[in-house]
Amino acid sequence: MQSTELARGAIEGAYFLIGAAEFVWYLDQEGIIRGQGSEYTDAVRELLRAVRDVDLGDHIASRILPSALLDSETEGGSYFAARREAFQYIERVTETLDTVDALVLPTLRTQPPGFGEMESAEDMLALLGNTAPFNLARVPAVSVPVGTVKGAPVAAQVVGSQFSDLQTLAIAEQLPRID
Repeated sequence: MQSTELARGAIEGAYFLIGAAEFVWYLDQEGIIRGQGSEYTDAVRELLRAVRDVDLGDHIASRILPSALLDSETEGGSYFAARREAFQYIERVTETLDTVDALVLPTLRTQPPGFGEMESAEDMLALLGNTAPFNLARVPAVSVPVGTVKGAPVAAQVVGSQFSDLQTLAIAEQLPRID
């Protein structure tokens, strides 16, 4: 496996672990974010309590519970390692974006799945694998339709440097005009 494939796998794993751990913490704390508090009303916090107490379904449970259990069993060690990977990824993305105006890449790795076709983590990676890492990188990214393949819509995403939201949107606005 090449080093870029290893790095991609590490950041994808970090994304899922961080997302799951923070989702569970968010529900457990009824919307209070560590170090930030909560500006939610009592009604919203009551809704979060109710969500925590209901069955979220097999799909959500299968995505959330393994990472949340790992975080719990390692007493936050796996979350810390995932965050460290995310910070290293932020550095790599920042270094890359310092050399260009923006990155343009496919939004999805494959054709969009049909209803009910997503059944595994690999299926989820095909859907989120090109977009989710930029959530961890804390940079603006926007997806725009650019055409169709076999009748299905195809989109490209534009990723810009941190705080370059307007420039990123301006570049994205030009994409549909490209032939």
